[in-house]
Amino acid sequence: KDRLAGNYSEAVLMTLIYGVFSIITSVLSTVLMCSAEGENTLMRVLFMEINPSGYLVSLGISFLISILLGLLQAGMAFFYLNMACKQPYSLKDLFIAFRVKPGKYLLISLVIAAIRFFFALPGYACDYFYLINPTDQWMLLSYICQIVGQLVTIPIVLALAQSYRLLLDYPSLSA
Repeated sequence: KDRLAGNYSEAVLMTLIYGVFSIITSVLSTVLMCSAEGENTLMRVLFMEINPSGYLVSLGISFLISILLGLLQAGMAFFYLNMACKQPYSLKDLFIAFRVKPGKYLLISLVIAAIRFFFALPGYACDYFYLINPTDQWMLLSYICQIVGQLVTIPIVLALAQSYRLLLDYPSLSA
């Protein structure tokens, strides 16, 4: 808190830049999920008319995007760690994971994204079956799977949450 005094503008800007990346990727994923060849994609997006094949493509793109956002989270961790330790910091710190030992950060990001995806997979499958055959049973099963998946995922991801900071503090560690 003390380190942020007088530095709120940089911290807020860093968070906004990350948020913009996150929003853009979310919009891209939604457009892919709703798009269908030869149809008005904008109207499909506005009314969330989801195409089953677009949904599968969207899941794959979302997985890749979550890996990319994980790399940016490492950059945010580096920025705030430098700020807290009174080290030089700048907005270009957001991209540190792409410049310094990217393989380590990529592996951590991949593991976290894979854990989230794995435990969300039953919910995704139910969503897909709901798109093909929209019944209340598929929707209910989807909600149950999503809740259970989140209950399992949250403690695991929280256990790994400091991985980027540990790697930043101790660069000799392996991923």
